[in-house]
This record gives sequence, structure tokens and C-alpha cells, in this order.
Amino acid sequence: MVTELLRKTLAANPEKRYASCAELLAQIEPFLDSFQQPKPYLQTKLPLGNNYFCGRDIELQEIHTLLQQEKFLLLHGVGGIGKTELAKHYAMTYAEEYDAVVFVRFLDSMENTILSDTNFPIVHCTRSDGESDAAYLERKLQVLRQICTPRHLILLDNFDTGDCENLDFLTELPCPILVTSRVDYDGIFPQYEVDILSDESALYQMMAYYTKREPDLYTDAILKALNGHTMAVELVAKQMALHQLTSREMYEKLCAEGISGDDGKVRQLKDSTLREKTAFHHMEILFSVLDLSESEKQVLRCAALVGATPMERQYFEVISDLNEAEINSLDRLIQSGWISEVYQDEMRILSTHPLIVEVLCEKLRPNSRECKRILIMSGAVASYIEESENAEQRFASVQWLDHMAHHIQGDDPELSYFFGTMCYPLYLGEDRYEDALWAAQQELRILRLEEDSRQRQFNALSFIRDIAAQLHDTETSEKAAAEIAELHLSAEEQLSDLSGILLGYITDRCDFEGTKSCIEQIIQLAEEIGEPMKLASAYSNFILLENAYWIDCNSAVYLEKTLFYADQCFAEQTAEQEQDISFWSELGDIYRDCEQFSRAMACYQKERELFQVQMQEEPMEASTKLVQFQTDVAVCNLKMKQFSEMEENYEEAIAMANQLYGEEHEETGEIWAAYACALIDWYNAEPSRELLEKCKAAMEQALEILLEHDVYGEVRIANLMMRYSSVLSELGEFQNCDIVAAEALECFQKNFEELHEQMEWVYLMMADNYRKAGDKENAKRYYDLAIRVLRENDYETDELEERVEEILQGM
Repeated sequence: MVTELLRKTLAANPEKRYASCAELLAQIEPFLDSFQQPKPYLQTKLPLGNNYFCGRDIELQEIHTLLQQEKFLLLHGVGGIGKTELAKHYAMTYAEEYDAVVFVRFLDSMENTILSDTNFPIVHCTRSDGESDAAYLERKLQVLRQICTPRHLILLDNFDTGDCENLDFLTELPCPILVTSRVDYDGIFPQYEVDILSDESALYQMMAYYTKREPDLYTDAILKALNGHTMAVELVAKQMALHQLTSREMYEKLCAEGISGDDGKVRQLKDSTLREKTAFHHMEILFSVLDLSESEKQVLRCAALVGATPMERQYFEVISDLNEAEINSLDRLIQSGWISEVYQDEMRILSTHPLIVEVLCEKLRPNSRECKRILIMSGAVASYIEESENAEQRFASVQWLDHMAHHIQGDDPELSYFFGTMCYPLYLGEDRYEDALWAAQQELRILRLEEDSRQRQFNALSFIRDIAAQLHDTETSEKAAAEIAELHLSAEEQLSDLSGILLGYITDRCDFEGTKSCIEQIIQLAEEIGEPMKLASAYSNFILLENAYWIDCNSAVYLEKTLFYADQCFAEQTAEQEQDISFWSELGDIYRDCEQFSRAMACYQKERELFQVQMQEEPMEASTKLVQFQTDVAVCNLKMKQFSEMEENYEEAIAMANQLYGEEHEETGEIWAAYACALIDWYNAEPSRELLEKCKAAMEQALEILLEHDVYGEVRIANLMMRYSSVLSELGEFQNCDIVAAEALECFQKNFEELHEQMEWVYLMMADNYRKAGDKENAKRYYDLAIRVLRENDYETDELEERVEEILQGM
């Protein structure tokens, strides 16, 4: 970069030099900006609990020696033997040798482990809004390769999988990696065996630390029975302390449940499967001596369903819907060690050891009847998961919801709804089609037991048929199709159900082929029914499909059919349809989507006449509908360039919204925003200072309301602010314009990469603002960025380049 700058600046031939300072600055400024941006780096993240650690000095030294020889080392041992605490304390013991230690939990794959910024944080490196998993993973790995050094240590915890695919994401880094795992990788990776704690004095110390009692003969008997299994010793000691048990009383409880020094040895098979007389067996027996209250059992059922995913305590209490007694029980379970609580970033984080989760699922068998409250709350989380703008929150939720789906038992109606929400939108939103198929099959299993569920069975079977076909599972697809035929639903019932499914597809925009297949089925059913309105509505769905996915669907053919049937409805409506508000509303929407605005207006006018009659009987409901009616008509008037009428529509809609919702309500704010944008279109067609002043006032009103509410979305607010800056620049208020535009630009840069398609419009708006202010250099800078965006995304740039050249020459 520097060489090129010097070469062109000092060129002997003047024609080879930069033509102007502006051209030189355009090359230098991005280069300088890259140095001014904060550099990413790793920061120590080592969550520590209140567990007592002792007796592993030899292991710490041996691990240190091995890590000097091998950059990658795996600590292997049975669950609960102390691998994680050993890894953490290794990091603390040799902290001076590392600039940063990052503790990372293995999730369900290496990709997800690294993608999560909560799980694997890099300072000044976060996911941009709209950035795909693949793009962010590659960018994050590239940052790791750049910043990691031999003086960084990564601890990968609970790598309990037989699939080591993509582990090279970490092994290729230039820093040491210390991994804990219950899976035996001997002969594949350098491995260190973490055995039972054989130092008897350390075991006595641990017992005394928690019980505050001097050891005796029964203490010795307990330790022999537990045979050095660290977690078992810790849980026994905490249980004794919590319930004020003597060592004799605890030993007798253990013996009563079948554990003693004769048969308590911890063993593990090579495939890591837990059997009798293993760590799992120890945990089962310890669970049996707990003598739990019902509220404690309920908390543990919830913990079992959340699994090993760390969760903020307050959030756990909310989704579990814990009452006061259960919150007190949670405190006792933390004291007894069955649930862990640590403080992290001023938050109380709960987690449950994977081995304990296995025991809880086996012993308590959480089901939909006993766990109805957390099931309902979890279904709500899954239903709205696509609406979360926080990728980290969404990612964490997917982890525990997925665990819950695979571990909850039962056949209550709430569980069928839960599986329905897991299937769609969660699994489909994640492109996990096999899991979506499985969830739909679980939903169907429960629906078959319910009365009056034929239509929901049809929905589930339709989904199973289509998704199985996409997965090339012909047998499952054909079986589902046969079951649909056996339901004997009428075409009307099937059409109603498929229309609901289509709404979900269109809203979430996550499956083009599924959406298209659904529309084709709707058209087939509408053809079978033969009613013009149903046919018009069915064919108009292809217009929605193109708008939602921006994919050419040859909609001209479907537009012709839509208008044919819509005109038939308009000319031949029945007496019942003539008095049906929803008929005219739907027909108006169909004409509007087909850009037949005069016909749409005629339908909306008929709708309004019927509204006015209904107002006498249902004033609130009718008034709410009238607000929507006014905005629908306003859009049509705008498209037909009937601007005065459009303005009247929006003014009436705002007045009604003020009365119905309140002047500061977000619904009112959204109408103000739509009105302001419509005024910009009016100004572009008929420029006047008066319109600009109106637009400025409307924009300020919209922003004042919407910024008070967290429902409009950060990017939508930025979009509105950028339009507002354009109005300010037209008015000549350049200082205010710069402030507003800079804030909007910062938001867009935070949510999109520099050359993302969305940024073309942003750069053009910035360039036009500078053009109006007479700032040629900055105008050119942003025009050039807009052209770069087009090139990066394989669009033609000739037309824009010609227009920009004309603009700049005229400045």
C-alpha cells in the first residue's frame, strides 16, 4: 500500500500521479481508518466456582511438562473425577506464563463452540447483524489465527463426543490447547489420564473443608466407599454440612443404598459408556440418599431439562416459573452442590454438571405433566426465537431448547405444541431438516392421542410429507401422504390449514422451496373448490413469494390468473359477500398487490361503508380496523399520485391512533413513520419547501415515539434516521444532517459488513447529503463506496458510474 502511494505520488510523468488531493485521500483514508479501529485481542475468561481443590500437585506438574512438549493435550477421565477443576487450576498455577487464558465449553460441534461470542469471546470481534454463521465463523477463525500466540492458553471443556471433526479449527492455532473429555482418544491425540484422587490426606482435607468436622473412622469408611471419586466426595461432604449429618449417619445411608468400600470402585469402559459401579452409579446412589422435597425435585427437573447449558439465574427462575418455595429450594441445591452457581460479569450464572444432568434425567424422568410450567414458557421462547435480534441469546436458547426436546417425556397437549414450535420456526430456521422432521413426528405422536385434532394432524402430516420428500425419504413421505388421505378432511379444511402454514413460511422467509410447495398445494385445493375468491387469493400468493424471497417466480402468469379471478369476484359477488367486510378487505389487498390501485380503492371504499355501519355495534373493533383501512387507502393514493388524499388518509389514521392507542404508543409512531416516508415521495414528485417542513416535523415525531420503544428494530430506526438526514440536507441544515447521518451510518456499519448489499443505499444517501452541502471530496468518497458494493456483489456499475461522473463534474 505505502509503496504504491509513493510510486504514484513521486512519478516522473505527471499523468501517472494522482489527479487531485481528493483522489489521494480516497486511497489513504481507508488505510488510516484500519489502524484507528480497536484491535481484537483475547482476554482471560476463567469462571471459578466455590469448589475446594487439593491433592493434584503431581498432576499439575506433569501436565505442565507435557504442554511444553505437545501444543495439544487431552485430559481423559470418568465424569466427575475432577478434569475441569484440574484444567482451571493448571491455568491459575501457571498464570504468569500466559497473557490470557480462555475457558471454552464444547457445545454440540466445533462450529457452534467457536461461533458463540458468550462461549468463546474475542474483545472487539462480534457478529454483525445479518452476518451468516459461515461468514462469521471464517472471520472469527481468521482473527484467532492473527492474534493467538504461544502465550495464550485455550481450555476446551467437556469435549465428550466421539466425533472430532473440525477440531483442527483449534489445533491449527499457534497456542497451547488443553482439553477435557470423557471419551478415550488414546492413540489419536496426546492424552493424559486423570485418575481417582489417591492422596488420602487431600480427601480428608476436602471432607473437613465442607463439613467443618474432624475426620473419624466413618469418614475413612465413606472415602473408601467412594474410592477417590472427587465429585462424589464433594457432594457427600456438602450434603452432610447442609443437613448436619454425622459421618456415621451418612455412611449408613450409603450402605442402605448399596454402596460400600467393597464394591464402590470407579471404573470406565473404553467406549466411555457408564455402567454399574461407575461414576454414574455413584451419582445415582447419592441422589437416592438426598430425601428431596417436592419443590427440590421440581427445581431439579427443570435443571435436567435445561441441561448443562450455563444460564443466568434470573432467566432460569423465569422460564421455570419458580415460586418462592422453589427459589428457596434452588438455594439449598446450590449449597449441596447439585447445581453450580458462579458470578460472571456481575451476573449469577447457574449450570449443572453433565454427569448430574444424566442422573437427573434417569432418576426423575422429567415429563410434560410435572413440568408443565417450564414447558409452556419454553414453547413461548421457541415461538419467538426468530424475532430475537441478539444472536448470542438466540444461540444459547437453541442449545437448551434442543436438549429439552430430546429429554422430556409425556404426551400432554402442551408437549405437542412445544414440538410444533421446535419444528417450526426453530429447527427450520437453523436449516436442521432432519431435526424438524423428528419434531413433527413427535408432535404427531401426541396429536393422535388427542380428540378433535384432525386438522392439526393434517398440518403435521403435510409438513412430514414435504420435508421427508426434500430429504429423499420416500417411504416416510408416502406414508404421511397416505395418512392424510385417511383423515378425510374437506378441501375447505385443508385450504384453511395450509393458509396458516403459508403465513408462517412468508413471515420467517427461511424455506423458499417449502413456501413454493405450500402455495402449489393451496392452488390445487382452490382449483378443486372452484370459488373465484379462493382462486384469486391462492394465485396472488406467488406475488408475495417473489417479494419475500426476491426470487423470480414467473409471477406474470400468476398475476394474469389472479386478476382474472379477482375481476370475476368484483363483478359477480354474492349477496352475502357484498355485506362481508373481510371480503372487500381481502379483495382490496389482492388488487393492491397486483398494483391495480383504482380497483383496490373501490374495494376499500366499500369496506369503509360497511365499517361505518358496524361502528354502531362494535365501536372499538371497528375503529381499530378503520386505522388499518386509512393506511391501506393512503398507500393506494400515494401510488396513484393522489397526494392530497393520501395526506388526509394519514392524518385521519394518526388522529384515530392517538385516540385508540395514545399519542406516544409505538403503533402511532409507526403510522407517523409511514406518513413521513410518504411525504418524501410526494416531495420528490412535487418539490416544495412546505412539504419538506411537514416531512421534517413528521420524521421528528416518529423518531421521538419509536426511540422510546424497543420494538421497531435498530436497523429500521437507522433507515428512518438516514431518510431524516436527507430531509435536513434538502433544507440546508447541514450541521444537523451530519450528526443524524453519522449516527445512522454507525448503526449500519455495526450491523453490516462494509461491502454488504444493504450498504449501497446507505452510501448513496451519504454521498447525496455531501453533494447538497457542496462537499465534493466526501461525496466522491461515498459514491465510490457505493460502486464498490455493486462490484463486490456482481452488479452492473456502468449506469451509476456515468451518473456519478456527471454529478461530480457539475459540482
